Amino acid sequence: MRSFAQQTLADQLAADGVVTADEALELRRIVFPDGVVSRDEAEMFIAVAARVANTDEEWTHAFVEAICDYVLSKGKFPGHVDEETASWMMSNFGRMVRARPKLKQF
Repeated sequence: MRSFAQQTLADQLAADGVVTADEALELRRIVFPDGVVSRDEAEMFIAVAARVANTDEEWTHAFVEAICDYVLSKGKFPGHVDEETASWMMSNFGRMVRARPKLKQF
């Protein structure tokens, strides 16, 4: 469960629907100083991603780095995705896919 501070940060970042390069860099400074992304921090990235529409390169890099760091550091064999972490990914990213509008097919 995300802390109040993490939820507040996520709300601030997503308030205008975009994450700027400066905001993405600040988020990286907050999350990565200990070199480890926790489950709560990974879920904060996912919560922000679900609420923003931009594709700023710095945001994309920060998002991918955080999720990969969390996913690949979990489980019995670091560098591999175990069943529990795969289930976590499916439940979190499945929500993101369902939240996005369907594209019109031609």
